Amino acid sequence: MGQRDYFDKKPTLGEKNNALVFLFTVNTIVFLILIFLKLVFLLEYRAEADAQFIDKVLYWFTLSPEASQLLYKPWSIIIYAFTNLSLMGFLSNMLWLWSFGYILQDLIGNKKLIPIYLYGAFIGGLFFILVSFILKTDVNYLNEGSNTAILAVAIATTTLSPNYKIFQHIGSGFSLWILTVVFVVIDVSFISFTNWAVVASHVVAAFVGFIFIQQIKKGNDWSNWMYALSNYLGNMFSPKSSQENKAQTTNIKLNSDQEKVDTILDKINMNGYDSLSKSEKEFLENLKK
Repeated sequence: MGQRDYFDKKPTLGEKNNALVFLFTVNTIVFLILIFLKLVFLLEYRAEADAQFIDKVLYWFTLSPEASQLLYKPWSIIIYAFTNLSLMGFLSNMLWLWSFGYILQDLIGNKKLIPIYLYGAFIGGLFFILVSFILKTDVNYLNEGSNTAILAVAIATTTLSPNYKIFQHIGSGFSLWILTVVFVVIDVSFISFTNWAVVASHVVAAFVGFIFIQQIKKGNDWSNWMYALSNYLGNMFSPKSSQENKAQTTNIKLNSDQEKVDTILDKINMNGYDSLSKSEKEFLENLKK
């Protein structure tokens, strides 16, 4: 694992329904919306444009340190992780997302990237609020949140294969963990260590990426419920005939079995057949029959 150099490939984003494409798209749409609205406010309010933009627009896209604000904008616990305000910040974050997300998808498939990104954003955001409440910090909001979620992706990818070789055309190449160290150093350099709530959100997001992969290795896939919920909601809002629903139910079961097989195969690939539990071995035996 980790001997092919995907930095030598054309940076295409691959198959249909690619998770990396989806994250790129959402980040880009939110960024363009914010830039457009900021220009509108600049033309409308002139000298007061920044203050008006923050109060009337940015407020809805950023995570407040006050837990009570979640009642007014519950989506902020996720949307902040797609909020980039500067062009350089956006380009930098998307470059890092591609670097780690591309490798992650190749190592463990297309269905883990979005859950890791969302888990890192959600739990990192919760700790931002918690530490803000405990320490009474003066941070007004958490934005540029995509790098918080990307940290979870970076650490998850590195946990999977720390010695994955990149840039193999340069000598014998570099191990992935070196790229991760560079990313972490750059990330830390932009954090003010007087804002411990922000520091906590980044540290926790990184830890979430590590724990997610450790659980995968143990056969516990934290992403299953997300896809089960997605399938359920998709079926609920797309009524079909009874025959179609029956076929859909069969497909869901097959997809569920396939996801379980993929998880077991990932576990065998990383730790060997003997690492499987008794129930996992029985599941494989039943499939053979």
